Amino acid sequence: MPAAAGLRVHVGDLVGLELPDGAYDLVTLWHVFEHLARPVATLRQIHRLLRPGGAVLMSMPNADSWQARLFGRHWFHHDPPRHLFAFGPRSLAALLGHTGFTVQRTSKFSLEQNPYGVMQSTLNGLGFPRDRAYDMLKGIRSARPSTRLLDVALLALLSAPGLAFALAEAMAGRGGTMLVSARTSGG
Repeated sequence: MPAAAGLRVHVGDLVGLELPDGAYDLVTLWHVFEHLARPVATLRQIHRLLRPGGAVLMSMPNADSWQARLFGRHWFHHDPPRHLFAFGPRSLAALLGHTGFTVQRTSKFSLEQNPYGVMQSTLNGLGFPRDRAYDMLKGIRSARPSTRLLDVALLALLSAPGLAFALAEAMAGRGGTMLVSARTSGG
């Protein structure tokens, strides 16, 4: 197990790692859970690793969001084959309950994810190359300078409506992503 800055780092599928029972206070899964092939086994392993009253903090796309419904296959967070599963608040809460967790809080707004999700989904739906602006922002693909300028201009035009839509969907409890905290019993 490698060490970085004095921290022990475990690499690999959590289900296959041999870690001590009840040794952790918190496990985070930040836009990870939808990528995992064995979500139930992963939650059972997390439950085993947590101390009584320990928490799991998860962030992921909300399959029950207005964005998901409006944009369908063009939705920025609809990302097969990388996203193996799609959850909404009720389906995730049921899965957490089935594996011994109690949901403490669910938020459906992320300033980082939700407005941008609306903007990129809009571009996807208008027929622009899938997630091109996202790739440009992340430096994944090098586009011609004229194309980058167009992407920046379109994102600027869509920023105010994207933020307004993201705030409205969040206030209605249907935001594009969700942040869920859940605890084990005890503690």
